Amino acid sequence: MNTAFAWRNSDTVVVTGDGGAYQARFNNSDIAPGGLGHFVLEKFDPGGRTILLEIPDRFLGLNRLVIEDRGRSITVYINGINYGTIDVSGYSRPEPRYLVLTGGDRSGGDYFDNVKISR
Repeated sequence: MNTAFAWRNSDTVVVTGDGGAYQARFNNSDIAPGGLGHFVLEKFDPGGRTILLEIPDRFLGLNRLVIEDRGRSITVYINGINYGTIDVSGYSRPEPRYLVLTGGDRSGGDYFDNVKISR
């Protein structure tokens, strides 16, 4: 099962390899880049698709993901654990207009709760 959400460019119909988006996937499937079952954070940029963070753990059950976007860097927390600050100053910024939630890869059932976006 793959659960993903992405910030995307405002004029992009779908998240593409150069749309300026971030995408986070829990329990990655074998149809997307990254290890099977891993947590993967990617950047879709005009320079291509880049994996910024890959955690080789399965996050089954309910999880709490926090991504702090500081402009030049992002910090990732899963279930209260800090998985590091990533320098994103060399990448293009996505336009802040859309948040895409995608769940249920291969007909699985996923749930989203308490989605919060704040400045």
